[in-house]
Amino acid sequence: MGVCNLKMPFKQTKPTILHLIRHGESKANRHGIYQGQSYDVGLTAKGKRQSQSVAETLKVIHFKALYTSPLRRCVETAEIIAQATKGQLIHDPSLLEINHGTWEGKTTQEFNKKEQAMLREWRRNPVGVQMQGGENIAAVVRRCRAFVKSLSPGEYIVVTHDLVIRVIITLAIHHQMRFLWKYTLENCGITTVSFNPYRLIGLNQHFHLNGMQSKLSRQAL
Repeated sequence: MGVCNLKMPFKQTKPTILHLIRHGESKANRHGIYQGQSYDVGLTAKGKRQSQSVAETLKVIHFKALYTSPLRRCVETAEIIAQATKGQLIHDPSLLEINHGTWEGKTTQEFNKKEQAMLREWRRNPVGVQMQGGENIAAVVRRCRAFVKSLSPGEYIVVTHDLVIRVIITLAIHHQMRFLWKYTLENCGITTVSFNPYRLIGLNQHFHLNGMQSKLSRQAL
């Protein structure tokens, strides 16, 4: 009797899975200050506790690498995760927060009239806003696409910022960027997305925080 040679009818491809972690609470988060890229401050004591908590949760994941935005609030979070998980830490500028231009270092109460008008539009239709002296959503989308495309199949932990996570979620589910504000993202919450196949696996999981959530209403987002 001959040997039956069974072949798969299609090529199976291992997905690229990203466990997206918003950085721990920063000092600017606590005081409602827009951080962006230039106003770069560290974590609060709560932010460090949040980071320790998410690090313990992530220890069960077998991941290829741990990526972080080079900004201080993300690096401090990622270093705590790296220490707990023994992961290889890679700084990637593609993961930087959007450059908020003239908003950076200010609270909304310090905005001039032009900035106040732009803020209203930012909350209504962020895609149409060009930050004065900064970036727009399209620039962040380009960075995020390039980052995802650079990854080989496998699982990764990615420590980054609120808006970057929103953009990557939206890319993963093929949604329109004007719906960016539909999500709630806690400091040190875990959002998991898959590329190839494209899907949202888990959104803003924060059971591990156990009462350590930050007050998002006071943050500058």
